[in-house]
Amino acid sequence: MTDAPETAAAAAPVANRLRIDEHGHLVGDAWITRNDPFPCVNGQFGLTPPMNGAVLHTNVGGLPGTIATFSNPAKQASAHFEIGGHWSGSEKNGQVRIHQFGPVNGWEAWHCADGNSMWFGIETEDGGDPANPLTSTQLTACAQVLEALSAHGDWGFPLQVTDNTNGKGLGAHYMGGLAWSPNGHTCPDPSPAGGGPRSHQRGEIVRRAKILRQHGQYPAPAPHPAPKTTPLLEDTMILLNQGEGAITPIAIPNGAKRLRFASNSEATLHADFGPDHGGSRAIEVAYMAASGVAIPDGAIEAVVHRIDGGLNQVACTVTE
Repeated sequence: MTDAPETAAAAAPVANRLRIDEHGHLVGDAWITRNDPFPCVNGQFGLTPPMNGAVLHTNVGGLPGTIATFSNPAKQASAHFEIGGHWSGSEKNGQVRIHQFGPVNGWEAWHCADGNSMWFGIETEDGGDPANPLTSTQLTACAQVLEALSAHGDWGFPLQVTDNTNGKGLGAHYMGGLAWSPNGHTCPDPSPAGGGPRSHQRGEIVRRAKILRQHGQYPAPAPHPAPKTTPLLEDTMILLNQGEGAITPIAIPNGAKRLRFASNSEATLHADFGPDHGGSRAIEVAYMAASGVAIPDGAIEAVVHRIDGGLNQVACTVTE
């Protein structure tokens, strides 16, 4: 698509899963544009799979400035994608513009020096200040791009955060040190490197990418409502589904006040009560100790996501 969809819902629009086509182009129902010329002048063909993952950058400016820089041969810099933002007018109807500078299949972007041959580059608009965190719409667009790259056949990689240049997943520019940044900058954060906010948002990007993969959209579809007349079953125990990224829907009976979780080892969860009830809550379950979360008024179902590896058993009890 070349224009932002005018018919998207004004509030909390649904973002759909995207894909990389046979030409290395990002395609799908989103505001996607491609550079002219395509690929941009800074970069080279010869990239071969496999790839370690994608590197998150920030541009200390806006999308138009990045396009101008990457179109200037003297700059010797580029990336595979840039995620726009409201600072430059690159957000419309709840979506941000995703601009692609070159094909994913075989084109090397010049974004992290010695790491160029093993990592895709994702630039992000920050309005001229890396201290500005990624907005929610930018986080979702980053997740759409990351998920599509991760799922792209031999070029793919795991959906996870990494701070190791030999690791796999979503990295940050600063992690390569001087070998990746001869100028020693701290991208995607202001100084000090790794101090956030943008590098600290990679976990949320990965979380949304996993939801896109599981459900084909973000946010996940609203759970089917359970009848409000469901009687409260005191101390009803439910075993959560196991596996990384596994989800377990839990019907909430009338009068229920809390979800309590217990496990024989540590576990990390998100309980999602839906956008009308405050979205998701993070839950850390300690070893042999119960952890709980309050059920919002009016909530009739929760979807519990396994954020950890999902190897251990976790029990959930719905209580008054």
